[in-house]
Amino acid sequence: MHRQYKHTHTHTHKKKKKITYA
Repeated sequence: MHRQYKHTHTHTHKKKKKITYA
């Protein structure tokens, strides 16, 4: 989840807090 982290991090940053591994 390294590449998808940066991609989903900025994508779900102001959308939804679906990811909680930051």
